[in-house]
Order: sequence, then structure tokens, then C-alpha cells
Amino acid sequence: MLADVIARVGAEVPALKEVSGAAAWIDAMSHAPPLNRLPLAYVVPVADMAESNTRIGEVCQLAHLHFGVVLVVGPSVADARGGNQAIAIEGLRAAIKGALIGWQPPEAETPVQYTHGQMLGLDGQTLWWADGFQATVTLRG
Repeated sequence: MLADVIARVGAEVPALKEVSGAAAWIDAMSHAPPLNRLPLAYVVPVADMAESNTRIGEVCQLAHLHFGVVLVVGPSVADARGGNQAIAIEGLRAAIKGALIGWQPPEAETPVQYTHGQMLGLDGQTLWWADGFQATVTLRG
């Protein structure tokens, strides 16, 4: 499902220079992305929670998949106090929410819902923000 989310955000939010997955995010945590690639987003798994099996003789469970979209905004929109970064991140957050909330990935049972948002970090060069979302899928075995 996350590949579909990456494709959706990349197609619907053209202001982002790049949309990548968890492996790129892990790399960015130890090697900050080049400033000329910002703003960008990483789509990362956060958690999943499954309901109890609903069938006898087979497995059929609903699983609520939680994922995050981590945004990174750089100094191209920054000022000394970070005010322009905050304005830029709000516009990107609104665009991402508009692309995801209510959209139903092909394998999901429910449309995507927004769950939360939080700042991850702010320094002289970048502002990092994560918004959380969830969708439900059916697990069969």
C-alpha cells in the first residue's frame, strides 16, 4: 500500500521535488538530504493493529495500517526565525492531506484518514514535520 501512497503524493503534490520511502528516510537521518532537493517527503510505515479473526476455519482480519508522511523544508523558504518555513510546511501539509484524505488505495477496505501531526525537528537549515494517516486492509490466510 505504501508504494501507492508514494505514487499518489508524488503525482498530486508537484511542489515536492521528491517523494521516497522508508529506506531513503533512514539514510536521510544520518546524511541530511542536499538542500537543492528540498522540499521533499518520505512515506514511512508507523504501526499496524489487527482486529480479531472473524471466521472459523480460515483467517480473515481487518488490519489498521498507520503510516506517516515526513516533510522536509529547507532554507529556500527559510528566514532567520523560521517563519517562512512554517508557512511553506502548512501549504505542503494541506496539499498532502488533500491528496490522501478520502482517497482509497487499491488494496484498502477504507479511505485514508488523517490521525495526527507533529514537528520532528528544526535547525538553521531544515524543518522536519510528520503527518500521520491510516487505512484499513483485510488479511486472509
